[in-house]
Amino acid sequence: MTRRTSRSVLLFVSLLLVLCQTPAARAETPAETAAAFGLLGTWAVDCRLPPSLGNGYLTYAAAPGGNIAHDRDFGSQRNVGEVVRASLTAGGIDLVVFFPVSAQSRQITIAKAADGRLRTIADSFINANEYAIRDGRLLATGAEMPWQMRCR
Repeated sequence: MTRRTSRSVLLFVSLLLVLCQTPAARAETPAETAAAFGLLGTWAVDCRLPPSLGNGYLTYAAAPGGNIAHDRDFGSQRNVGEVVRASLTAGGIDLVVFFPVSAQSRQITIAKAADGRLRTIADSFINANEYAIRDGRLLATGAEMPWQMRCR
């Protein structure tokens, strides 16, 4: 190996080490990703109305360890899951949520409008590849998923 080649290799390795130590190269936690997206907080179709089956309150709160508690309050029904993975996509965020009561994981894709409102675009059971929501529509009824606003 020539002296010039050695220097080039050393320079390249040094550059790689510097890049690996920058904040952009480190893996973010789900809570950090959700905060960057603006997901943390409570969301509903109409914050003036109480939680109900037609006006669920979805709360995303940072939890110990960097994950997110995903609390779904539908008035008469309530459950809490844990967001174990979050990744930003073009115009939205993909979440993997584990619900311990049913021992199921779901992948949820949420879109964000220019005015900050959110809408669920897809919701599927990971192991069964079965969708509850696809292309922004509730498969059981065909109804379009409504936009949600931040309540708090």
